[in-house]
Amino acid sequence: MRVPTLPHRMSGRSGMSMLELVVCSTILLVSVMAAAHAQLDANRLMTEAQQTNVAVGVVHAALESVLEVDLEQLVAGEAAVQIGGEVPVAQDLLAGQSVVLDTPGFDPAADDMPDSLEVRTTLTWTSLTGHQRQMTMAGVLR
Repeated sequence: MRVPTLPHRMSGRSGMSMLELVVCSTILLVSVMAAAHAQLDANRLMTEAQQTNVAVGVVHAALESVLEVDLEQLVAGEAAVQIGGEVPVAQDLLAGQSVVLDTPGFDPAADDMPDSLEVRTTLTWTSLTGHQRQMTMAGVLR
């Protein structure tokens, strides 16, 4: 003997219920937000990489200009670039850009004239996120 059953409540309807629509919309919203966040992070990283590439060029150009200076003039303080002073290179390529010449372990007032001198150019700038960044490049002046 067969027991009569009630028909399923959705059996005569087509389409989606309101709950299914809300769940689908929520899933779609979460995935779009995640994609947008990933895109913004990628854009920020790309901009930071471009700034770093510019910084490498600036600090390298500063080091090259220092290596062209005569060693005796630099030690005597007669060169256009001074130990501990700013190195004149292309300005305003980076926010808050400053390039300083340093000679680690050498004091021109106390030490004798060296045969060669280690020189370092240090670039400091402000990144887009507001953090101070720094890059140093070293060479030997003969």
